[in-house]
Amino acid sequence: MGHWRTLPLSLTFLTSVNWGFLHLRIHCNHFNPPTLLKPGKLQEQEEEITKTQTEILALQEVRWLGKGQINKKDYLFYYSGTKEETGQAGTGFLLMKKIQKYIINFELHNEHLCKLRIKGKYNNKTLINAYTPTEDKTEEIKEQLYDDLQYMVDKVPKSDLIIILGVVNAKLGKESAHQKITGKYTLHEETNRYGELLCDFAAANNMIVRSTQFQHEQIHKGTWRSPDHNSINQNDHVLVNRNKKEAIEDVRSLRGASIDSDHYLLKTTLKQKLPNISKNKLIQSAKWNKVNLHNLSKLKQYRTKN
Repeated sequence: MGHWRTLPLSLTFLTSVNWGFLHLRIHCNHFNPPTLLKPGKLQEQEEEITKTQTEILALQEVRWLGKGQINKKDYLFYYSGTKEETGQAGTGFLLMKKIQKYIINFELHNEHLCKLRIKGKYNNKTLINAYTPTEDKTEEIKEQLYDDLQYMVDKVPKSDLIIILGVVNAKLGKESAHQKITGKYTLHEETNRYGELLCDFAAANNMIVRSTQFQHEQIHKGTWRSPDHNSINQNDHVLVNRNKKEAIEDVRSLRGASIDSDHYLLKTTLKQKLPNISKNKLIQSAKWNKVNLHNLSKLKQYRTKN
């Protein structure tokens, strides 16, 4: 039998290890790096994320060709990119060693979407990493992304906690029509087209946007800064099942991490329980041979020992 222990994780996920039936706080961070094409860039990200005590980091715009995994001493990196050319899109999950034994599977859909499933006590957790095309793309391309996302959500077991995170380029405003989905602490006043698509998707799947439901200062809401540093947008978001929303305790952007990107790390804190996967083998009791019941000497020997 396995025991259960708490793991604070960051989507980026944060972990401390305690025995017993305590609550888990998982810090989940995600961000959009400028590119991982440069030599040594992945190692730089791993070193910087280690400082933030992150266990799982969701990356967007990886810009690598193909799909695969890289297994290093301190981390494991799953990635999915384009089939034909580098320099475009791509998503992935960087997992620190402490969390790897909880991974059920990694599944990619295309260069814009991938999925990671993690073991839990009461229910498993499915993390979907999404990267949407920029807002200047055609309406058809925008809607196709949400069709693909719907396909992935439909495949998730109904009992799972679903968390969708990533660069969705959605500005969410304060319109009353959307507040049941977004809450009232959005950075922006008006919702853009991607924001409308996001709200429609959340409503259709009984989900909410959790990243706009915490009363933080403005500096902890913005997730992207303009090249001239004169404007800040909140266009990276976290969605969760409405009936499991309390699992997410907090979502805020982090400005301290040196990640060489125009996006800030977005940290999500979860309160959950993960199993402690025991390596101890079960001790099997010896079976009594029923034939010996008819052997008086063997039967007498058994009775003497017991």
